Order: sequence, then C-alpha cells, then structure tokens
Amino acid sequence: MANIGLAFAIIVISCMFVFFFIVTKNTISMNRDNERIKNEGFKTEAVIKKTYPDKVQNIEGRTHIHLDVMFKRSDGTPVETKKDISILTFNSNSYRVGEKINIIVSPDDSNAIIVNEDNVKN
Repeated sequence: MANIGLAFAIIVISCMFVFFFIVTKNTISMNRDNERIKNEGFKTEAVIKKTYPDKVQNIEGRTHIHLDVMFKRSDGTPVETKKDISILTFNSNSYRVGEKINIIVSPDDSNAIIVNEDNVKN
C-alpha cells in the first residue's frame, strides 16, 4: 500500500514539475519575443474592429480583453489580426470599436504585434 502511495506522489510531483516548467518556458519565450518586436519592429497605428472581454477576470483593477485590429503594413497592405491584452479597468473606454491605438509590428510576422500604449500588458 505504501508503494502505491509513493508512486502516486511521484507521479503528481512529476506532473507539477512539468506544468511549471512549461509555464516558465512559455513566459520567458513570450517576453523575449515582445522585446524583439519592440527593438526591431515598426510603429504604426491600428483601428480596433472588435473588442470583447476575456471570460477570466482575476486581477483587481485590470481587465483582460481580446482585440481584433486592422492596420497597414509599411508597403500599404492592410492586415487584420488579433491581440489579447491586459489594461487598467479605468482606461477601458479607450479600447472601443473604431478607436485608434499605437502598435509595434514584428518585422517577420505581420500578425505578431504588441500594443504600444501606457498601462497595457501584452
């Protein structure tokens, strides 16, 4: 009976380790990608086409929203893409359909953007 309990504990601990490893790796990768876009990307203005709140709102004073935006690449080609951001709830009126926001676009992938506004977490 003790062997079964020990095996179960090892499996649970191993699963937790793998979960935390994946979360940490993804967070580091995302932060690295955002820094690269900030340093190498081009700044432009995007128009919000659609906005809707995330189902999970777990930080007091902040709102997680999904944005569908449209902007033009440096060659004038229109691009529509999506971005999830966390904003201060106080500033939520600034992210309505038709509003313009500043973004930085990846030089490699036009769908990879960061919102370049104060109080936004990408």
